[in-house]
Amino acid sequence: FDEKYIVSASGDRTIKVWDTTTCEFVRTLLGHKRGIACLQYRDKIVVSGSSDNTIRIWDIECGACLRIL
Repeated sequence: FDEKYIVSASGDRTIKVWDTTTCEFVRTLLGHKRGIACLQYRDKIVVSGSSDNTIRIWDIECGACLRIL
């Protein structure tokens, strides 16, 4: 396992980013209006799907939402 981050999502509408080296919390990704139903992470991009009927594409390094589908 050589990824720099682990991401987690929950029903509180947040995505949390964790550093795999230090096991410390890095940032919260905010934007979904309902719970997160699915999550995919690759390289520096996170894709999340929510019960609010949106898919969001995130830059994990800066926490910015790049696109909403």
